[in-house]
Amino acid sequence: MPRKPRMYLAGVPCHVVQRGNNRAACFFTDDDYAFYLEVLADACRRYGVHVHKKKGSVTNASYSQRAVQKGV
Repeated sequence: MPRKPRMYLAGVPCHVVQRGNNRAACFFTDDDYAFYLEVLADACRRYGVHVHKKKGSVTNASYSQRAVQKGV
C-alpha cells in the first residue's frame, strides 16, 4: 500500500531525516560530508528552503537530520 502524501505548509518547519540502508554509513570521508552539504545548500537556494542550523541539526556517519522551512 503506498504511503499517504505528506503535507507541507509554508513557514512551518519540517523534520528531514536521512539514514544509511540498514544503518550503514552515509558519509565515509570528510569529503563525502562536504559534498552532501554543498548539494543541500544548492537545493535550498534553488527551492527557497531555509535549514535551521541550531535547532534539530544532527549528523554522524550513518544519520543526518535537519529542520527545514520553506518561505523564510
